[in-house]
Amino acid sequence: IFRHAPLGDRLELNGAIRYTRNISRDTGPGGTGASKSVEAASWKIGSLFAPVDGLHLRATFSRDIRGAGFRELFLKNAPTDPTSVQGRVLNPNIPGFDKTDAAPVYSGGSFALAPERADTATMGVVVVPLALPGLRLSLDWYQIRLKDAISSLTAQRIVDLCVRSGKLCDRVVFAGPQDIVRIDAQQVNTARIDVRGFDLDLS
Repeated sequence: IFRHAPLGDRLELNGAIRYTRNISRDTGPGGTGASKSVEAASWKIGSLFAPVDGLHLRATFSRDIRGAGFRELFLKNAPTDPTSVQGRVLNPNIPGFDKTDAAPVYSGGSFALAPERADTATMGVVVVPLALPGLRLSLDWYQIRLKDAISSLTAQRIVDLCVRSGKLCDRVVFAGPQDIVRIDAQQVNTARIDVRGFDLDLS
């Protein structure tokens, strides 16, 4: 934008945008032949301002995406043995102390997964003292907010969310309130991760 101007020593701006279209097809062994297209835009904008020589202020803002990987999409869904520990859950609808409910749990990939999306912001300062050649000090603040993170929930967690909160009930099949006959525990876009902090570098 300018260099060696009355407003400061230097001001820089840069940016980029990317449009992505991913096409996935479920054509593997036992696949349904279904296909889907996922479209998303990612971008980044950054700036660097040097009010005086040896002092830099910087900031970046970005939208980042990550599409589901091959295993997350296509890992085979296999049921657990209802007679095993992995094939049992505690059903809050069952009266009494023993709430054990034998139910096959299907886990694996999910063709319905959407891309993960993250909004990232960083702001910092870099000091390079002219009186101390070779010394560099930087301090940056960062924040990352990730939405629709791909994760795996346990069968018990899915049952608890359904019975107590009415969420993810499409993943639990009941023959009756006290009899669960199937639990779908495939990968799901359900998590949200917020990370923030400071990064200090001295060299």
